[in-house]
Amino acid sequence: MSKLIIELSYSLVASKLGMNEITQFEDLSNDLILEIFDYFHAFDLFEAFSSMNNRISLILSYTRVHIVLSKLHSQREFDLLSSHLIHHAHQVVSISLQDELRNLSSIIYLLFTLHTFENLQSCTFYSIHPLTPLENVMKKLASLNHLVSFRIFQSNDMPLSNLNKSYLSETFLAHRSSKLRSIELSFRYYYPKLISHLRLNSTLTSLRIVFHGSMFACSIDSILPILRHYCALRVLRISISSNNNSYAQATMIPAFLTTYEVNPPISFSITTFDLSIGTCFYFRSLRLILSCMPNLRRFIITIIVLTSTNSFCKNVFNGHLWQQLLSNSAPHLDVFEIFVMIKYANTKPNFDSLVNSFDYFARKFGDWHVAIHQSRRNYNTQKQQLSLHGFRYSKQVRHCHTNLCVSIPIDIKIRNNLSPYQLFKNIDRLTIEINSPMRACWIKILNLFRICYNFDKIDQKECAEKIASSVDLTNITKLSIQSNDSTSQSYFITEIFLATSHVIQLRICHSLIFSSILYHNSSLTPFFNQLQSLYLQSEYGRFPLKYASKLVQRFPSIIHLELEVYSIGLLKSFLNILLDGLPRLAHLKIHFYQNNLIAKGRHSINDILERWCHLRSSIAETHDTFTIRITGQLMNIYLSGCAICANTKDFI
Repeated sequence: MSKLIIELSYSLVASKLGMNEITQFEDLSNDLILEIFDYFHAFDLFEAFSSMNNRISLILSYTRVHIVLSKLHSQREFDLLSSHLIHHAHQVVSISLQDELRNLSSIIYLLFTLHTFENLQSCTFYSIHPLTPLENVMKKLASLNHLVSFRIFQSNDMPLSNLNKSYLSETFLAHRSSKLRSIELSFRYYYPKLISHLRLNSTLTSLRIVFHGSMFACSIDSILPILRHYCALRVLRISISSNNNSYAQATMIPAFLTTYEVNPPISFSITTFDLSIGTCFYFRSLRLILSCMPNLRRFIITIIVLTSTNSFCKNVFNGHLWQQLLSNSAPHLDVFEIFVMIKYANTKPNFDSLVNSFDYFARKFGDWHVAIHQSRRNYNTQKQQLSLHGFRYSKQVRHCHTNLCVSIPIDIKIRNNLSPYQLFKNIDRLTIEINSPMRACWIKILNLFRICYNFDKIDQKECAEKIASSVDLTNITKLSIQSNDSTSQSYFITEIFLATSHVIQLRICHSLIFSSILYHNSSLTPFFNQLQSLYLQSEYGRFPLKYASKLVQRFPSIIHLELEVYSIGLLKSFLNILLDGLPRLAHLKIHFYQNNLIAKGRHSINDILERWCHLRSSIAETHDTFTIRITGQLMNIYLSGCAICANTKDFI
């Protein structure tokens, strides 16, 4: 492992100094080595450099330490890291922890019980186990005087206990450290003591929390106490959802709303407000909230309501109401972005009227655009789904819903399209999701008996033609095919390949691309020859060795290749075939299915390191210079500069 990481350091140093020749690591200055060490995570840093020599050990005693632990790590690695932290815990400035490792849980509790991080500045927790005790952890964090940022990201599928939610919210929402600037609490809670707290943090500049509970406890009006208590906020991100029928929310106004209207909590410092709401609300409440932010520059709102009244649906899709609201309450906006998705019944919207009602924002911002999409996925129900997305092309600020995702049913009928050409033009990336019309269990049964169930070629061709009539496929350069059925849609995929004449990057399941219908189709030879990047997905990482030979025969122009591999034992054979048969290959990325390997008692990821010398000698036979990087379950082999990765950053 140390050899691998030192080689990474050589590459980094050469890049920084602009050198053509590799410099001996020991010849570098202490300051430069100290800067290089700041790029490493704690485990890699200590494992590679802790036992080199006295000089390096001395430099390690001054290095800023960054701890990162996730499910990719094991108990052995945790124990090794913990042994080094006995002498280096005071150097830790950032911690990012996933609470469950590969074979060990409650990592957060264990680490903070064993060590004290008095100089910690940034702390992030992921997927806290519901049974992990957090009381003592919170007490330690509350005593830290250098903490600047604290974040928790908790999946809704792994809810925290109410006790842990209480510890977390009370500890940090009432944390009065003068250095604490940013808090993100991404777990569902109703924050019962938020309103009752009279003294909260007055220096916090960025806050993100998720309100979830009954309609009486969680509504858009829950934002008002935050504005009252956190007067230094610059960025506010709030998510609100209710576990009750959301339409009932629109029939009531909290009693304290009138109090806030008389004495509004003005916040002059807020410039960015990101609101995601899953309940109906009054425009009166939103108007009051926005009027409390006189210097607001960016307002991003997401509204996703599954049950609503017709009146609320009409109001939220009325651009004139949004114009009146924002021109009066937020006149200094540079960015207004809105995403709305509502299910409703017994309403037939006038699309022309809806789109035209937002003309004010198109005139105000110049590059502001709005798109509306209506669909009904279940023909047995009368409920429709209506989506609206309005945004500025030149302002990329949204942290979620960044892409306008449009589902195009096969029987689509486009109305009010003034252009004689495709509705979606100038698109360079396309993802096609193919859901098998047959249930997975039946597919497996049919596969056992080798029964072919391809759909009619004519039907598949008509399906491809309908997509081509909606999307200009000639501009697509990056194509992704996602399918859970590798045989039934081969003719459809063929038509798509023939229509996308400029694709150079393809992501597809290997069993589909190597099926006889596609692989032996001579009309697809130009498409295969033009591909420069290929990501071959596989089921459970099973990539047969025979596919390596087929790959080099049909894809001669590949520069960037990604594979999902199950057997590490076949790695050298793969390399020999690929390196000999792909003369332009610059970057090979291999994803290992480590969990499956361990579960079946096969090789582990550490076997890759044991084969390090064999891999080096194998590659050195055909390439003078190369770099191998291993991170977790990912191996990168760089044979030369990769044009596909030229615009992406490489993190160590």
